[in-house]
Amino acid sequence: MQQLLNGVSSGVNNSVNGRGVKHLKRTRQELISLAADVATGRRPLEPSLTQTCALLDVPVAAVAEIKARNGSGSEVDDFVKAWFGFSPAQRGLALQTIGIADVWDVLANIVR
Repeated sequence: MQQLLNGVSSGVNNSVNGRGVKHLKRTRQELISLAADVATGRRPLEPSLTQTCALLDVPVAAVAEIKARNGSGSEVDDFVKAWFGFSPAQRGLALQTIGIADVWDVLANIVR
């Protein structure tokens, strides 16, 4: 959790969330260190659907269709577990990272 406070995008179990990699505001040396952690298995990489498809040279639409059939409830479950493990300060940082406007849009759609 300390990495979240430091601004490092982490997934579950200290893994690197592929969706946030491009948005990390890190120095070149910090990115090299992160790449070394991923390459050595010290920090697992959880690539996004787009990253996975690019790596395996398959169309995103084909994989997205299969994923939709199987459901993606586990991602939501992981998010909820992580959320409840956060301190109030970490929750605030998470909301800022997501973007307050996006959070408000979701809340507005739910409250209707």
